[in-house]
Amino acid sequence: MKQFFPRGFPAAPIAAWLALSTAAAEMLLASSHVIGHRTGRMLQSGAVPNAADRREFALMSSEKIDASLRSAQAMLSLGMSMWPAMAAQLLTSQVAMASALGSLAASRTPGEAAARSRRAVQTISNSPLHPARLAHSATRMTRRGIGPIRSRAVANSKRLRKV
Repeated sequence: MKQFFPRGFPAAPIAAWLALSTAAAEMLLASSHVIGHRTGRMLQSGAVPNAADRREFALMSSEKIDASLRSAQAMLSLGMSMWPAMAAQLLTSQVAMASALGSLAASRTPGEAAARSRRAVQTISNSPLHPARLAHSATRMTRRGIGPIRSRAVANSKRLRKV
């Protein structure tokens, strides 16, 4: 899905959550249709399913395994691509926080302490460990992970509507 806000824009996390919830809703809706269709087929086929039903039932297992593997691969790929930048940001952030806190501790006047305190708070809030940044990364990872499952469920729903 196209990102509507530039990175760092305050609404970017909201857009990411909306995209995730839209993808999840689409996946759940398609899944409910597929589950209903397949369950009905199982009930109708009885103890001895015909060849078409056996193919459909075998497809269920292989699809789940394939979608799970693709989901894990997508999340791992994103995590691996995010890791070097996050590690560099974390190290830089820790050095900046140590410097800001050391500067605050070395303050000699109340005015100097107040100014340095604001700088320390700003430095800490810009950390990659800030909860909003971590939540945004987790949202991206989750959306990447449900992508293969959502696409398989939607494709099955479309295919089974024709049957």
